[in-house]
Amino acid sequence: MPVNVNDVAKALYALIVDTTIQGQTFELVGDEEYSTKEIVDYVLDVTQSDPQLLNLPLPVAEVVGKVIQNLPEPKFSQDLAIRLSLDEVKTSSLPGLRELQVEPSKMEKESFSFLFKYNKGGHFQKVEGYH
Repeated sequence: MPVNVNDVAKALYALIVDTTIQGQTFELVGDEEYSTKEIVDYVLDVTQSDPQLLNLPLPVAEVVGKVIQNLPEPKFSQDLAIRLSLDEVKTSSLPGLRELQVEPSKMEKESFSFLFKYNKGGHFQKVEGYH
C-alpha cells in the first residue's frame, strides 16, 4: 500500500498541531493494495525498461543476498530479499490518513510525472510525428 511522502508530511503536521490526537497510533498507508511485483511491473512499464528479472525462491534469494551484502557498495542484501518477499498491506483497524484529514494520493498520478524521466528518450519517445 504505497503512500506518498507528501501525504505522510501532511499527516505528521496534523499530529503535531492537533493535541487531542497526540499519543495515538496511526497506520499511514495509501488506499490501493499492490504486490511488490505489481509495483515493479508498473515502474518497468512507465519507464519502458526491459531488464532481466529473476524470480528466486526466498531461501535462494537470502543466500544470494548474504553473499552480495559483503561486496563493496552492495545493491542487494539478505534483509532486502526478505522485505521484497512481503507484500506490505494495512495490518489493523488503526486510524490512517483520512482520520487526519489527508486524502491519500494515487500512486499512478504521483509517480508517472517522476518516472517518465527515466524512460529512454524521455517523453519524446511516445510522440509520433512531432517533427
